Amino acid sequence: MGGRVVVLTGTQVGRDPRAAAYATATASTGAAVTVVGPVPGGAKRAVVDGIEVVRLRVPPPSPPPGGVRRFPRLRSLRHRLVRSRFRGRRRSARWAALLPEVLPAVLPAALPPVVVVAVGAEMARAARAAGLKLRTTLRVRESGTGPDPGHGLAVGGTVLGIGPANMAGQGWAWSRAVLRELPGVEVEVFAVPHPTLAFPVDVALPADAFARDARWQTEFELHVRSELTHLLIEAGRPVAGTLNGHTFAADAARMRAAGLAVGLVFHGSEIRDPRLHAQRYDWSPFRDPKDPLTARLQRQVDALAPLVAEFDGPTYVSTPDLLDDVPGATWLPVVVDGSVWTPGEEPLRRDRPVVVHAPSHRALKGTELIEPVLARLEADGLITYRRIEGVPAASVPALIRDADVVLDHFGIGNYGVLTCEAMATGRVSISHIHERVRARVPAEIPTLEATPDTLADVLRRVVSERDWARSVAARGPAFVREWHDGRRSAAVLAPFLGHA
Repeated sequence: MGGRVVVLTGTQVGRDPRAAAYATATASTGAAVTVVGPVPGGAKRAVVDGIEVVRLRVPPPSPPPGGVRRFPRLRSLRHRLVRSRFRGRRRSARWAALLPEVLPAVLPAALPPVVVVAVGAEMARAARAAGLKLRTTLRVRESGTGPDPGHGLAVGGTVLGIGPANMAGQGWAWSRAVLRELPGVEVEVFAVPHPTLAFPVDVALPADAFARDARWQTEFELHVRSELTHLLIEAGRPVAGTLNGHTFAADAARMRAAGLAVGLVFHGSEIRDPRLHAQRYDWSPFRDPKDPLTARLQRQVDALAPLVAEFDGPTYVSTPDLLDDVPGATWLPVVVDGSVWTPGEEPLRRDRPVVVHAPSHRALKGTELIEPVLARLEADGLITYRRIEGVPAASVPALIRDADVVLDHFGIGNYGVLTCEAMATGRVSISHIHERVRARVPAEIPTLEATPDTLADVLRRVVSERDWARSVAARGPAFVREWHDGRRSAAVLAPFLGHA
């Protein structure tokens, strides 16, 4: 055949057997072959088995200018239209906007004409819109079975995406642990920022567009499919907004069809079954099934749990209590940044110890059960109580470090991020951590056990036996370093990411 052939593909190079097979066959005729397409985490240009690969990067889309038009009554109709040929045309427009960035290097004017081949109708439309004359279009159908390792080009790296929740900043914390502990893996964390607790992310999703803008959603889905190789979907939420539905299920299937490895991770209330929790835990906040919060969470879990049960990929939970709610899941420990959550001065040196409570959700934390107890102790001159709410995330470490005693969970019965942060800073940590949770951690958790009924007695003992309480608090930083500094979390994710 001879000459130069440029193959344009919208599927990840190295994970698209169609483009790879065509390029390999063409190169065997003596032609110089260049493949242009997405290469996750790869260099701009590479040569694999004599075939040049040029990276076509797909950055996340910008927020739509002028805001999002809302058509709530037409939402289902709009979604049906988007799932049809209009979605393909929108992706073609995205490719057409990106191709000119790489074409000058691929088609220098000084060289003889080249043969340009497009893989699929979307890339063919994009190439014509970018001003290219195609020799042919390889007509293909999207595979539902993922990549064929035997017919790909070995190019690109491993890129893990985590989103779209980043609850308590844990998506970001897990990503930093992976970057530190698993060489060769890149990470992208994406989420809609919380209005007050703004934790770091790599890609901040515009809330209105994520929820309603079909064009933006289509382009973001294209970014995920093109730039990532592995995807950890948080909280059962959809990845591309409401484009493919209101749960993870359709997005997970589409990402798998595009060749991505997909896993699920759950944080708490989105999958914790209120009915079963009330049967297992004496202080469960879900004991009244008619309570509006309980009823809403029960409906949510009843809808999500069957989808999770049908999912045949890896599933993870961030706290040990959730192992009851997601059978077969693996505990992915929460991570505390040791450079931020550092020990403060030795606690319990004040006459009246400062006791803090930072409820992310009062009903779930048991705030109303413990605050009357704290009010009585404060009136007796025993403690000074402070509730931390509505405070920027960056300000919380100093507030916790300045306290003597930190109270966390008194209803759910587990231990999570705040308890770990209290232990990391060497505070006296007090919570109700159920025995079924403590039994799942292969080490003693240096958090004093208390229920709403026993909290007053525990606090009185802390105040009267300060050396004993300080000795328990002193074990906190070492426990957090052992279990929650990110090493164990990265080790849990290593098999999913292909690390031995």
